Amino acid sequence: MTSSSQTDSTQERLQANQSRPLLLWAPDIAEFERQGDVRMALRPPVDFEIVYAGEHYLVVIPYTDYAARIRIGDHNPGQSRISGHGGSITPPGAAVTIETDQPAELLLIEIHRNRAESIIQRAAGVRDWIAKPVVDLIDQGLTNLAIEARRSLLADPIKAAPYLEALADAIMARLACKMVGLGLGALPKEGLAPTTVKRVIETIERNLAEKLRIEELAELAGLSRSHFSRAFQATTGHSPQEFLIQRRLCQARSLLSETDLSIGDIA
Repeated sequence: MTSSSQTDSTQERLQANQSRPLLLWAPDIAEFERQGDVRMALRPPVDFEIVYAGEHYLVVIPYTDYAARIRIGDHNPGQSRISGHGGSITPPGAAVTIETDQPAELLLIEIHRNRAESIIQRAAGVRDWIAKPVVDLIDQGLTNLAIEARRSLLADPIKAAPYLEALADAIMARLACKMVGLGLGALPKEGLAPTTVKRVIETIERNLAEKLRIEELAELAGLSRSHFSRAFQATTGHSPQEFLIQRRLCQARSLLSETDLSIGDIA
């Protein structure tokens, strides 16, 4: 099939399936849905095509490495190697197509926009974060959560419904912490300039285990402490101190899930 005919075919599917934006040309192994807020599906290791252009967030986590043809909006980077140790996220309004002829078992989670953005704000400490599509975000914590979701889906998805819902929230929180920490997205336009925000957040991330004074961050931004604090809060919805605490909590959660360190050691 030519590239032009593939694009036309994708657009036709999107237009014909606007009422059900999550499309996957493969059968389910197990599926779970909770009050329209969370939808989770486990897909068997067969070749597949995903076409998504919805109003909510889509998370795709593979259980093995695979090669895929990926298209995001009008950008077509071609063939990519996707790691089985992470996941991808498609925010509302983005159009993503993933095709492969190589078998890969997948966990797909569709999370209502309001629920996902509430999790982003609580987990990452950022208000109005503008996420961008990320295809291959490497994170062992995501893999661990996906393995547990698979186990629960195959065991008894109805009985485990509240637990699966909590796992979906945990996966979204994990992604939020990771994306904000790496600057994968954008902060609101008011307040600090994007380049300043990026520089400040990178400094916070590098010094999470160290004593970091607000005056140091203000100096980095070229502002007085009071001016910086007001601008930072207007940008993130949190004071610098609150943001720093949120990021340290995110790091602590990561260390607890990925290492053998005790809570006392982390503290």
